[in-house]
Amino acid sequence: MISEEWDRSTFCASGECVEVRRWNKSSSCSGNSCVEVSREEDTICVRQSELGDMIVLGFTVDEWEAFIKGVKAGEFDL
Repeated sequence: MISEEWDRSTFCASGECVEVRRWNKSSSCSGNSCVEVSREEDTICVRQSELGDMIVLGFTVDEWEAFIKGVKAGEFDL
């Protein structure tokens, strides 16, 4: 399961800090264009690294778990 993790800015003053969602890059990534995944509350977020936050797909936890189950079962093998 993907944990909900946030990174805090190193430029924090008086307890007011900017935090950004931590993206986990695919272990199969070998270039600049990679699939990244993060979690925000009950949503699994997926994006392409070179596009940043321009396009982010959101999935429920149940949808994501069904997808992972299908991957492990070979449903998407070419």
